[in-house]
Amino acid sequence: NFTVTAPPANTPTSFSGRITDANSMAEGVDTPIVGATAFFLNTSITTTTDSNGYFTLENIPTGTELIFAIDGSTANPAPGGSGYASFRERLILIPNVENIEDRPFFMPREDASSLTQVVPVAPATVINSSLGIALEVPANTAKNPDGSQFTGQISISEVPRDLAPAAMPEVLDPGLLITIQPAGLEFAT
Repeated sequence: NFTVTAPPANTPTSFSGRITDANSMAEGVDTPIVGATAFFLNTSITTTTDSNGYFTLENIPTGTELIFAIDGSTANPAPGGSGYASFRERLILIPNVENIEDRPFFMPREDASSLTQVVPVAPATVINSSLGIALEVPANTAKNPDGSQFTGQISISEVPRDLAPAAMPEVLDPGLLITIQPAGLEFAT
């Protein structure tokens, strides 16, 4: 028999992890992403990754649904100068303990050749020619998370095999995995 004692209710809840370059890892090189912003949406809880790609978010409120986010646009440039994609995921944390994600968050590099300016009143086509992918964006369909019209650049980038930002189910083995950026972009049809 064994007994597990609950932590004291006044112990702060924290979340720690590491963010690394998925494209470098696909080549067998562990490259930390420095300066990426890690945060929880709709809170003031934010930090940036250190020189080894690590981060810790502290004093996290419990009892609410939390959306963890990584803003790759704040990070130092990737080898070769490209930027990094961003990421969002719903997390369920254990209250009053230090929650540690052992698997790194692998962030793919953004394919700058696919960056396409989107203006709400006009249709746009986002093309990644190296992947043979095109995304048709009809006028007035690209939306920010709050439902307002999106104006900015959209990209399509490949996510290296087995190196999605979050762990994929073992039964899922896509032949091609992509990310459409920026994170949080929605399409109304």
